[in-house]
Amino acid sequence: MGDVKLSLLVSAIAINCCLSVLTVYGFTVQNVNPVGGDSHDVDESFLQQPHYRGNNELLDVLAHLQKDYPELAKVHTIGQSLEGRPLTVLEIRPNVNRPRPLLMPMFKYVGNMHGDETVGRELLLYLAQYLLANYGRDPEVSTLVNETAIYLMPTMNPDGYERSKVSRIIRIGVTYCSLHGNVRG
Repeated sequence: MGDVKLSLLVSAIAINCCLSVLTVYGFTVQNVNPVGGDSHDVDESFLQQPHYRGNNELLDVLAHLQKDYPELAKVHTIGQSLEGRPLTVLEIRPNVNRPRPLLMPMFKYVGNMHGDETVGRELLLYLAQYLLANYGRDPEVSTLVNETAIYLMPTMNPDGYERSKVSRIIRIGVTYCSLHGNVRG
């Protein structure tokens, strides 16, 4: 097919976050020149054995991040799926065990709304690891984490994820309704 060349104007954060993923999956990346800052090293051990993590493994990763970064990361269980699987959110901000400052902006990312949307789960886990590992090392990351309460929900549909592993690609929850509207299919 030939070589594909892309020219992108991206921040150092985007470069670090995406390059490791691209190289793990076999892409060759050359001539990277970050705009707006220097590129920082990324802990690629998080990607040593790339695969889609099951629900229990996802929970283990979140617990591990909370344990490794107790002042920055806290896991919250916000409910259960229809089949009883925990719905979890990772909160990232300084002094995470104290009440959030009243006027601190909040940002939420949700992955895996549909059962077959597995990439979003992995990207949110990697984003969490990246933000936590680079806090205090990268000024852009530190500013973002210091000024924003970040909530990452890697899976909104753990039941649909389990079903998509064993059957056809599925975009619905166990009630056969889409999770972003009351539409079948």
